[in-house]
Amino acid sequence: MLQAAQQLMRRQGIRRLLVLSGEPDWCREQAQRLAATLPGDWPWVGKTRRPA
Repeated sequence: MLQAAQQLMRRQGIRRLLVLSGEPDWCREQAQRLAATLPGDWPWVGKTRRPA
């Protein structure tokens, strides 16, 4: 369902910003999971480097 919504927004030219907040390890894990599941631009803002 999330992938279908993302594809629809992409076709309509809609962009969204997702902010993760919480424990650093949890945030990193969630960001990695989302980036692996959903295609798109994934800018990384934080004190640490973006995980490979």
